[in-house]
Amino acid sequence: MIIKEKQLEHFSQLKLEKFNTLTLDFIKNNCKSQVAGKDDEKLRIYILEMIRWAENYEIYSGLNVQKLLYHKTVFGWEIPLNKKLETYLKELQLHEDKRAENFCLNVASQRYKLIKITLESDLTASVIKKDF
Repeated sequence: MIIKEKQLEHFSQLKLEKFNTLTLDFIKNNCKSQVAGKDDEKLRIYILEMIRWAENYEIYSGLNVQKLLYHKTVFGWEIPLNKKLETYLKELQLHEDKRAENFCLNVASQRYKLIKITLESDLTASVIKKDF
């Protein structure tokens, strides 16, 4: 059986269209407030842009692209990335799953402010004594 290059391109296009449709549904269901009022065609273009952007960092898995897309939609970040964020995606010694996870965790954590806490200086007061 000989599969011609044109057939492979067609299969790739069908796979991309299916991914785009699934991801469109994913974004519409999980990012309702962020995508409200945006038409499907603009969202499809947004998805394709994120696929191309992820390829620049050797992120090819559909699930990882969806994670990046979700975090971009919900938390936002500027493209091009600042150097700190970019380092998480450029750690090529790590598998793409780990790089995407590290990146998303960092993006999400930037939403939280650090609060100052004070520890008791008298730790003996906080020790529970048990009589056995």
